[in-house]
This record gives sequence, C-alpha cells and structure tokens, in this order.
Amino acid sequence: MVSLMGPDFPNFVGYAPIQGSYSVLLQYFGFFGPPPSLSQTGLVPVGTESIDFLVGNGENAAVVTMNGVNIPLISISADEMAGDVLAFAGTIAQLTFSTTDSTAYTGQWLYFDDIQFSSSPIPEPSTFSLLSIVFIVLFLRMMRSNNMINSAASATD
Repeated sequence: MVSLMGPDFPNFVGYAPIQGSYSVLLQYFGFFGPPPSLSQTGLVPVGTESIDFLVGNGENAAVVTMNGVNIPLISISADEMAGDVLAFAGTIAQLTFSTTDSTAYTGQWLYFDDIQFSSSPIPEPSTFSLLSIVFIVLFLRMMRSNNMINSAASATD
C-alpha cells in the first residue's frame, strides 16, 4: 500500500507528516505481491554526489534504486538516511523508493519525506554514532583482554 499522509488525512496509524504538510508511507506485508514502490524519472543535477531523506519512527526498511541499481544506504541519524549517487550525476534516471521484502509476514513500513540531492558526499555519521562505535570497540577489546587473562589463569592452575 502507498499512502500520502497529510495533516487532514484520516489515517489509522495516526502518523503526522515528518516535515511540511505531507509524507509518504509504504506498507508491505509479504503476501500481496512485490513490495510497494514510488518512482519518478528526472534529471539528476550535475555535481550531485549523494541523496538523503528523512524517515519516520527510526525506520530503516528503505530500498532505493536508480535505474534499477540498488543504492546502499547508511543511517546518518535516527531519522535520516543517505546514499551515494555520484554515478548518476548529470543523467536522466528513474529514482525508486520501496520497502524491504518481508518474508516473515511481519510487515515492513517505510515512512519518508524530504528527498534531496546534494553536491556533498554522503554526510558523516553523527557524533553520537561515532562515539557509540568507539565504545563498542573498546568494550570488545576489554572483554577479549579479560578472556585472555582468565584463560591464562586457568591454564596455570
């Protein structure tokens, strides 16, 4: 299902627009054919390096393609995703948004808005994301060191 969600649109999910007056909601439950998609063909501006868009509710079920080529996406923040589209700069391309294929019939929802092409490379992850990665790596190294110490102590007993 493809829905245009607006301020006066009576919707059962109760979603307010992410930004502006309207946002798009793609819903897929795995048993009604392929995932829903929304496409538009147009000129990708010369000098474009990336595409970014807002997502609602921290969703990451987005699949973005240009001329049928999958664009790998990264999460820039809890509500923003981006991908590298440098190869399509200055060409006419079909941009398609869809949800991931849900084989568990649990449903995939993609609520998105504010699609923009940018002349900048994919934005760097947020400071919080970078700090989280650093802490995870440090924690794993500490755990590894503790395991080595415990293993060495066990071997000498």
